[in-house]
Amino acid sequence: AIRMTGPALALLLAGLCLFSLPGWDPQIINSGLYRYLRPDLKDIRNASSLEKIIKSRTRLLYSKDGVEANVAVIERLADKKLSLRINGKTDASSEPGDMVTQVFCGHVPFLFKPDARQVMVLGLASGVTLHAVLSHDVKQVDCLEISPEVVAASKYFNSVSHYPLQDARTRLIVNDGRFHLSHTPDKYDVIVSEPSNPWIGGMGLLFTREFFSQARKRLNSGGVMLAWIGIYDLDVDSFRMIARTFIDVFPDATLWEVLLGSDYVFVGGTESLRLDYSELKKLYNNPQISSELAFVKIGQPEQFISRLIMGPKELREFAASGSLHSDDRRQLELQVPRNTYLQTREQNILPALKALREVSSNPREYLSFGNQSDEKDLPAIESYWSERLKVMDAFMLTEKQQEY
Repeated sequence: AIRMTGPALALLLAGLCLFSLPGWDPQIINSGLYRYLRPDLKDIRNASSLEKIIKSRTRLLYSKDGVEANVAVIERLADKKLSLRINGKTDASSEPGDMVTQVFCGHVPFLFKPDARQVMVLGLASGVTLHAVLSHDVKQVDCLEISPEVVAASKYFNSVSHYPLQDARTRLIVNDGRFHLSHTPDKYDVIVSEPSNPWIGGMGLLFTREFFSQARKRLNSGGVMLAWIGIYDLDVDSFRMIARTFIDVFPDATLWEVLLGSDYVFVGGTESLRLDYSELKKLYNNPQISSELAFVKIGQPEQFISRLIMGPKELREFAASGSLHSDDRRQLELQVPRNTYLQTREQNILPALKALREVSSNPREYLSFGNQSDEKDLPAIESYWSERLKVMDAFMLTEKQQEY
Protein backbone atom coordinates (compact mmCIF):
# COMPACT_ATOMS: atom_id res chain seq x y z
CA ALA A 1 0.00 0.00 0.00
CA ILE A 2 1.14 3.53 -0.77
CA ARG A 3 1.50 5.72 2.26
CA MET A 4 1.49 9.49 1.90
CA THR A 5 3.05 11.77 4.45
CA GLY A 6 1.26 14.92 5.52
CA PRO A 7 3.35 17.27 3.32
CA ALA A 8 2.97 15.01 0.27
CA LEU A 9 -0.78 14.85 0.74
CA ALA A 10 -0.94 18.62 1.09
CA LEU A 11 0.98 19.07 -2.17
CA LEU A 12 -1.36 16.66 -3.96
CA LEU A 13 -4.43 18.49 -2.72
CA ALA A 14 -2.94 21.86 -3.69
CA GLY A 15 -2.31 20.58 -7.22
CA LEU A 16 -5.86 19.27 -7.51
CA CYS A 17 -7.19 22.63 -6.34
CA LEU A 18 -5.15 24.44 -9.01
CA PHE A 19 -6.56 22.27 -11.77
CA SER A 20 -10.12 22.69 -10.51
CA LEU A 21 -9.98 26.50 -10.37
CA PRO A 22 -11.80 28.32 -13.18
CA GLY A 23 -9.54 29.81 -15.88
CA TRP A 24 -9.27 33.44 -16.88
CA ASP A 25 -12.17 34.61 -19.01
CA PRO A 26 -10.55 35.18 -22.45
CA GLN A 27 -13.17 37.75 -23.46
CA ILE A 28 -12.31 39.91 -20.46
CA ILE A 29 -8.55 39.35 -20.79
CA ASN A 30 -8.64 40.39 -24.46
CA SER A 31 -10.86 43.42 -23.93
CA GLY A 32 -7.80 45.67 -23.58
CA LEU A 33 -9.01 47.49 -20.49
CA TYR A 34 -5.50 48.84 -19.87
CA ARG A 35 -5.86 50.71 -23.18
CA TYR A 36 -9.53 51.34 -23.79
CA LEU A 37 -11.29 51.71 -20.43
CA ARG A 38 -12.69 55.24 -20.33
CA PRO A 39 -13.33 57.14 -17.12
CA ASP A 40 -16.67 58.40 -18.45
CA LEU A 41 -18.27 54.94 -18.36
CA LYS A 42 -20.39 55.74 -15.35
CA ASP A 43 -22.20 52.40 -15.47
CA ILE A 44 -19.08 50.71 -14.12
CA ARG A 45 -19.43 50.31 -10.38
CA ASN A 46 -17.51 47.10 -9.84
CA ALA A 47 -15.86 44.21 -11.66
CA SER A 48 -19.20 42.46 -12.11
CA SER A 49 -20.82 45.41 -13.88
CA LEU A 50 -17.73 45.84 -16.05
CA GLU A 51 -17.96 42.23 -17.16
CA LYS A 52 -21.64 42.67 -18.03
CA ILE A 53 -20.88 45.75 -20.13
CA ILE A 54 -18.12 43.99 -22.06
CA LYS A 55 -20.22 40.89 -22.75
CA SER A 56 -23.30 42.88 -23.71
CA ARG A 57 -21.34 44.86 -26.32
CA THR A 58 -18.84 42.38 -27.76
CA ARG A 59 -18.47 38.74 -28.72
CA LEU A 60 -15.27 36.69 -28.65
CA LEU A 61 -14.79 34.85 -31.94
CA TYR A 62 -11.26 33.56 -31.48
CA SER A 63 -8.65 33.46 -28.74
CA LYS A 64 -5.36 31.65 -28.44
CA ASP A 65 -2.19 32.07 -26.41
CA GLY A 66 0.94 31.86 -28.51
CA VAL A 67 4.66 32.05 -27.90
CA GLU A 68 4.75 35.65 -29.11
CA ALA A 69 1.38 36.96 -27.92
CA ASN A 70 -2.19 36.36 -26.88
CA VAL A 71 -4.26 36.76 -30.05
CA ALA A 72 -8.01 37.30 -30.26
CA VAL A 73 -10.73 38.40 -32.64
CA ILE A 74 -13.50 40.51 -31.09
CA GLU A 75 -16.81 41.34 -32.75
CA ARG A 76 -18.72 44.46 -31.71
CA LEU A 77 -22.35 43.43 -31.54
CA ALA A 78 -23.80 46.82 -32.47
CA ASP A 79 -22.38 46.88 -36.01
CA LYS A 80 -20.52 43.56 -36.42
CA LYS A 81 -17.16 45.32 -36.80
CA LEU A 82 -14.18 43.08 -36.07
CA SER A 83 -10.94 43.85 -34.29
CA LEU A 84 -7.76 41.80 -34.13
CA ARG A 85 -6.40 42.05 -30.61
CA ILE A 86 -2.77 41.36 -29.72
CA ASN A 87 -2.45 41.19 -25.94
CA GLY A 88 -5.71 43.15 -25.76
CA LYS A 89 -4.58 45.94 -28.11
CA THR A 90 -6.26 46.38 -31.48
CA ASP A 91 -3.69 45.92 -34.25
CA ALA A 92 -6.15 45.71 -37.16
CA SER A 93 -9.88 46.01 -37.62
CA SER A 94 -12.73 46.41 -40.07
CA GLU A 95 -13.45 49.87 -38.66
CA PRO A 96 -13.53 52.62 -41.33
CA GLY A 97 -10.40 54.38 -40.03
CA ASP A 98 -8.31 51.23 -39.90
CA MET A 99 -9.57 50.15 -43.31
CA VAL A 100 -8.28 53.42 -44.81
CA THR A 101 -4.80 52.77 -43.41
CA GLN A 102 -4.73 49.10 -44.34
CA VAL A 103 -5.82 49.79 -47.93
CA PHE A 104 -3.63 52.89 -48.43
CA CYS A 105 -0.46 51.10 -47.28
CA GLY A 106 -0.98 48.45 -49.92
CA HIS A 107 -1.37 50.90 -52.79
CA VAL A 108 0.90 53.93 -52.29
CA PRO A 109 4.21 52.13 -53.10
CA PHE A 110 2.88 51.29 -56.56
CA LEU A 111 2.55 54.98 -57.34
CA PHE A 112 6.36 55.02 -57.38
CA LYS A 113 6.92 51.47 -58.63
CA PRO A 114 3.96 50.52 -60.84
CA ASP A 115 5.91 47.65 -62.45
CA ALA A 116 6.73 45.96 -59.11
CA ARG A 117 6.69 42.18 -59.39
CA GLN A 118 8.29 40.90 -56.18
CA VAL A 119 6.86 42.31 -52.95
CA MET A 120 7.36 41.69 -49.24
CA VAL A 121 4.70 42.57 -46.66
CA LEU A 122 5.84 42.54 -43.04
CA GLY A 123 2.84 41.78 -40.84
CA LEU A 124 -0.28 39.89 -41.96
CA ALA A 125 -2.77 41.18 -39.37
CA SER A 126 -6.24 41.33 -41.01
CA GLY A 127 -4.84 40.59 -44.47
CA VAL A 128 -6.37 43.77 -45.96
CA THR A 129 -2.99 45.31 -46.86
CA LEU A 130 -1.86 42.02 -48.38
CA HIS A 131 -5.02 41.97 -50.52
CA ALA A 132 -4.40 45.57 -51.63
CA VAL A 133 -0.91 44.60 -52.80
CA LEU A 134 -2.31 41.57 -54.63
CA SER A 135 -4.70 43.79 -56.59
CA HIS A 136 -1.65 44.95 -58.57
CA ASP A 137 0.10 42.99 -61.30
CA VAL A 138 2.60 41.31 -58.97
CA LYS A 139 4.26 37.95 -59.48
CA GLN A 140 4.83 36.99 -55.85
CA VAL A 141 4.18 38.49 -52.42
CA ASP A 142 6.12 37.19 -49.43
CA CYS A 143 4.02 37.84 -46.33
CA LEU A 144 6.06 37.68 -43.12
CA GLU A 145 4.11 36.96 -39.95
CA ILE A 146 5.81 35.97 -36.72
CA SER A 147 2.69 34.60 -35.00
CA PRO A 148 0.87 31.44 -36.21
CA GLU A 149 -2.08 32.58 -34.10
CA VAL A 150 -2.40 35.78 -36.16
CA VAL A 151 -2.49 33.63 -39.31
CA ALA A 152 -5.41 31.67 -37.85
CA ALA A 153 -7.15 34.86 -36.68
CA SER A 154 -6.78 36.60 -40.04
CA LYS A 155 -9.30 34.20 -41.60
CA TYR A 156 -12.09 35.91 -39.67
CA PHE A 157 -11.45 39.00 -41.81
CA ASN A 158 -11.87 37.25 -45.17
CA SER A 159 -15.07 39.18 -45.85
CA VAL A 160 -13.05 42.42 -46.04
CA SER A 161 -9.65 41.01 -47.05
CA HIS A 162 -10.99 38.75 -49.81
CA TYR A 163 -9.03 35.59 -48.93
CA PRO A 164 -5.48 36.82 -49.67
CA LEU A 165 -3.83 33.67 -48.31
CA GLN A 166 -5.64 31.64 -50.96
CA ASP A 167 -4.09 33.67 -53.77
CA ALA A 168 -1.49 31.53 -55.56
CA ARG A 169 0.89 34.50 -55.62
CA THR A 170 1.04 34.68 -51.82
CA ARG A 171 3.91 32.96 -50.05
CA LEU A 172 3.19 32.98 -46.32
CA ILE A 173 6.36 32.83 -44.23
CA VAL A 174 5.82 32.37 -40.49
CA ASN A 175 9.02 33.88 -39.22
CA ASP A 176 10.58 37.02 -37.81
CA GLY A 177 10.75 39.76 -40.44
CA ARG A 178 14.24 40.94 -39.54
CA PHE A 179 15.58 37.40 -39.54
CA HIS A 180 14.10 36.89 -42.99
CA LEU A 181 15.63 40.08 -44.39
CA SER A 182 19.07 39.21 -43.04
CA HIS A 183 19.04 35.62 -44.35
CA THR A 184 16.96 35.49 -47.52
CA PRO A 185 18.70 35.59 -50.91
CA ASP A 186 15.52 37.08 -52.42
CA LYS A 187 15.23 40.69 -53.45
CA TYR A 188 12.11 42.81 -53.73
CA ASP A 189 10.73 45.69 -55.74
CA VAL A 190 8.54 46.84 -52.83
CA ILE A 191 8.71 46.24 -49.06
CA VAL A 192 5.74 47.23 -46.90
CA SER A 193 6.47 47.33 -43.16
CA GLU A 194 3.34 47.55 -41.05
CA PRO A 195 4.32 46.41 -37.54
CA SER A 196 2.64 47.22 -34.27
CA ASN A 197 3.35 50.37 -32.25
CA PRO A 198 6.94 50.96 -31.12
CA TRP A 199 6.01 50.85 -27.42
CA ILE A 200 5.17 47.14 -27.78
CA GLY A 201 8.06 44.92 -26.64
CA GLY A 202 10.37 44.07 -29.53
CA MET A 203 8.72 46.44 -32.01
CA GLY A 204 11.44 49.04 -31.56
CA LEU A 205 13.73 46.76 -33.57
CA LEU A 206 11.57 47.44 -36.63
CA PHE A 207 12.28 51.17 -36.42
CA THR A 208 16.09 51.15 -36.20
CA ARG A 209 18.68 52.24 -38.73
CA GLU A 210 19.89 48.64 -38.97
CA PHE A 211 16.42 47.36 -39.85
CA PHE A 212 15.85 49.98 -42.52
CA SER A 213 19.35 49.26 -43.88
CA GLN A 214 18.59 45.53 -44.03
CA ALA A 215 15.41 46.32 -45.97
CA ARG A 216 17.25 48.61 -48.39
CA LYS A 217 19.80 45.88 -49.13
CA ARG A 218 16.99 43.51 -50.11
CA LEU A 219 15.46 46.02 -52.55
CA ASN A 220 16.11 45.79 -56.25
CA SER A 221 17.37 48.87 -58.07
CA GLY A 222 14.57 51.42 -58.07
CA GLY A 223 12.85 49.59 -55.22
CA VAL A 224 10.49 51.26 -52.75
CA MET A 225 9.93 50.85 -49.02
CA LEU A 226 6.92 51.95 -46.99
CA ALA A 227 7.04 52.14 -43.19
CA TRP A 228 3.90 52.80 -41.14
CA ILE A 229 3.87 54.73 -37.87
CA GLY A 230 1.03 55.72 -35.55
CA ILE A 231 1.69 59.03 -33.78
CA TYR A 232 -1.06 58.86 -31.14
CA ASP A 233 1.36 57.28 -28.63
CA LEU A 234 4.42 59.26 -29.73
CA ASP A 235 5.84 62.43 -28.31
CA VAL A 236 7.10 64.70 -31.05
CA ASP A 237 10.75 63.93 -30.26
CA SER A 238 10.13 60.21 -30.84
CA PHE A 239 8.36 61.02 -34.09
CA ARG A 240 11.35 63.08 -35.22
CA MET A 241 13.66 60.23 -34.18
CA ILE A 242 11.88 57.74 -36.42
CA ALA A 243 11.83 60.26 -39.27
CA ARG A 244 15.55 61.00 -38.88
CA THR A 245 16.36 57.29 -38.79
CA PHE A 246 14.33 56.53 -41.91
CA ILE A 247 15.83 59.34 -43.98
CA ASP A 248 19.32 58.35 -42.84
CA VAL A 249 18.76 55.24 -44.97
CA PHE A 250 16.34 56.70 -47.53
CA PRO A 251 17.46 60.35 -47.92
CA ASP A 252 14.79 61.35 -50.43
CA ALA A 253 11.85 59.92 -48.51
CA THR A 254 8.38 61.45 -48.33
CA LEU A 255 5.78 61.48 -45.54
CA TRP A 256 2.10 60.76 -46.16
CA GLU A 257 -0.81 61.46 -43.83
CA VAL A 258 -3.26 58.57 -43.90
CA LEU A 259 -5.42 59.59 -40.94
CA LEU A 260 -5.09 63.04 -39.39
CA GLY A 261 -3.37 62.88 -36.02
CA SER A 262 -3.14 59.11 -36.17
CA ASP A 263 -1.56 57.13 -39.01
CA TYR A 264 1.35 58.23 -41.21
CA VAL A 265 3.67 56.43 -43.64
CA PHE A 266 7.22 57.06 -44.74
CA VAL A 267 7.96 56.14 -48.34
CA GLY A 268 11.55 55.95 -49.58
CA GLY A 269 13.50 54.23 -52.30
CA THR A 270 16.93 53.17 -53.48
CA GLU A 271 16.75 56.12 -55.88
CA SER A 272 15.05 59.50 -55.79
CA LEU A 273 11.34 58.87 -56.16
CA ARG A 274 9.47 60.42 -59.06
CA LEU A 275 5.89 61.34 -58.23
CA ASP A 276 4.08 61.06 -61.55
CA TYR A 277 0.44 62.08 -61.27
CA SER A 278 -0.31 60.41 -64.60
CA GLU A 279 0.84 57.05 -63.16
CA LEU A 280 -1.56 57.54 -60.27
CA LYS A 281 -4.42 58.11 -62.72
CA LYS A 282 -3.48 54.84 -64.42
CA LEU A 283 -3.89 53.06 -61.08
CA TYR A 284 -7.37 54.52 -60.80
CA ASN A 285 -8.17 53.11 -64.25
CA ASN A 286 -7.99 49.65 -62.66
CA PRO A 287 -11.61 49.00 -61.55
CA GLN A 288 -10.60 46.84 -58.59
CA ILE A 289 -8.11 49.39 -57.26
CA SER A 290 -10.39 52.38 -57.82
CA SER A 291 -13.34 50.65 -56.11
CA GLU A 292 -11.20 49.76 -53.08
CA LEU A 293 -9.95 53.33 -52.78
CA ALA A 294 -13.47 54.68 -53.22
CA PHE A 295 -14.65 52.33 -50.46
CA VAL A 296 -12.23 54.03 -48.03
CA LYS A 297 -13.22 57.53 -49.27
CA ILE A 298 -10.18 58.12 -51.49
CA GLY A 299 -12.20 57.94 -54.68
CA GLN A 300 -10.28 60.54 -56.71
CA PRO A 301 -6.57 60.79 -57.62
CA GLU A 302 -6.61 64.37 -56.30
CA GLN A 303 -7.69 63.10 -52.89
CA PHE A 304 -4.88 60.55 -52.89
CA ILE A 305 -2.20 63.13 -53.73
CA SER A 306 -3.50 65.53 -51.07
CA ARG A 307 -2.23 63.08 -48.43
CA LEU A 308 1.38 63.88 -49.31
CA ILE A 309 2.26 66.07 -46.36
CA MET A 310 6.05 66.36 -46.73
CA GLY A 311 8.45 66.06 -49.61
CA PRO A 312 12.13 65.20 -49.07
CA LYS A 313 13.17 68.78 -48.29
CA GLU A 314 10.47 69.33 -45.66
CA LEU A 315 10.96 65.90 -44.11
CA ARG A 316 14.67 66.58 -43.66
CA GLU A 317 13.82 69.87 -41.99
CA PHE A 318 11.29 68.19 -39.70
CA ALA A 319 13.74 65.41 -38.74
CA ALA A 320 16.83 67.59 -38.36
CA SER A 321 16.69 67.79 -34.56
CA GLY A 322 15.87 64.11 -34.13
CA SER A 323 18.39 61.56 -32.89
CA LEU A 324 19.21 58.30 -34.65
CA HIS A 325 17.56 55.12 -33.40
CA SER A 326 19.87 52.12 -33.58
CA ASP A 327 20.01 48.52 -32.39
CA ASP A 328 22.51 49.38 -29.68
CA ARG A 329 20.63 52.54 -28.62
CA ARG A 330 16.98 51.55 -28.70
CA GLN A 331 15.50 54.60 -27.06
CA LEU A 332 11.97 54.10 -28.38
CA GLU A 333 11.26 51.11 -26.16
CA LEU A 334 12.18 53.23 -23.13
CA GLN A 335 10.80 56.57 -24.25
CA VAL A 336 7.50 55.79 -25.96
CA PRO A 337 5.84 53.73 -23.16
CA ARG A 338 5.96 56.84 -20.97
CA ASN A 339 3.48 58.46 -23.36
CA THR A 340 0.92 55.65 -23.31
CA TYR A 341 -1.15 57.07 -20.48
CA LEU A 342 -0.68 60.75 -21.18
CA GLN A 343 -3.55 62.94 -22.34
CA THR A 344 -2.54 61.85 -25.81
CA ARG A 345 -4.28 64.59 -27.78
CA GLU A 346 -2.78 67.46 -25.83
CA GLN A 347 0.65 65.98 -25.09
CA ASN A 348 1.31 63.79 -28.14
CA ILE A 349 -0.88 64.61 -31.12
CA LEU A 350 -1.11 68.41 -30.92
CA PRO A 351 2.66 69.04 -30.66
CA ALA A 352 3.24 66.60 -33.53
CA LEU A 353 0.61 68.23 -35.74
CA LYS A 354 1.95 71.68 -34.98
CA ALA A 355 5.44 70.57 -36.00
CA LEU A 356 4.10 68.95 -39.17
CA ARG A 357 2.02 72.00 -40.05
CA GLU A 358 5.02 74.31 -39.79
CA VAL A 359 6.94 72.53 -42.54
CA SER A 360 4.25 70.76 -44.59
CA SER A 361 4.68 71.01 -48.33
CA ASN A 362 2.30 71.56 -51.20
CA PRO A 363 2.27 68.31 -53.21
CA ARG A 364 2.31 70.35 -56.41
CA GLU A 365 5.99 71.05 -55.79
CA TYR A 366 6.82 67.37 -56.26
CA LEU A 367 4.42 66.38 -59.02
CA SER A 368 5.34 65.57 -62.57
CA PHE A 369 2.91 64.85 -65.40
CA GLY A 370 3.77 62.09 -67.82
CA ASN A 371 0.68 63.12 -69.71
CA GLN A 372 0.51 66.91 -70.00
CA SER A 373 -3.27 66.84 -70.38
CA ASP A 374 -3.47 65.74 -66.72
CA GLU A 375 -2.25 69.18 -65.66
CA LYS A 376 -5.88 70.27 -65.90
CA ASP A 377 -6.36 68.55 -62.52
CA LEU A 378 -4.00 70.99 -60.76
CA PRO A 379 -6.81 73.27 -59.47
CA ALA A 380 -8.54 70.24 -57.91
CA ILE A 381 -5.28 69.06 -56.37
CA GLU A 382 -4.72 72.51 -54.89
CA SER A 383 -8.29 72.56 -53.60
CA TYR A 384 -8.05 69.18 -51.85
CA TRP A 385 -4.68 70.15 -50.33
CA SER A 386 -6.06 73.46 -49.08
CA GLU A 387 -9.03 71.70 -47.52
CA ARG A 388 -6.77 69.21 -45.74
CA LEU A 389 -4.81 72.08 -44.19
CA LYS A 390 -8.06 73.68 -43.03
CA VAL A 391 -9.15 70.40 -41.46
CA MET A 392 -5.78 70.11 -39.70
CA ASP A 393 -6.06 73.67 -38.37
CA ALA A 394 -9.63 73.09 -37.21
CA PHE A 395 -8.64 69.83 -35.53
CA MET A 396 -5.82 71.50 -33.63
CA LEU A 397 -8.03 74.41 -32.58
CA THR A 398 -10.80 72.10 -31.38
CA GLU A 399 -8.44 69.88 -29.45
CA LYS A 400 -6.73 72.87 -27.83
CA GLN A 401 -10.07 74.29 -26.69
CA GLN A 402 -10.84 70.96 -25.00
CA GLU A 403 -7.88 71.51 -22.69
CA TYR A 404 -9.71 74.30 -20.90
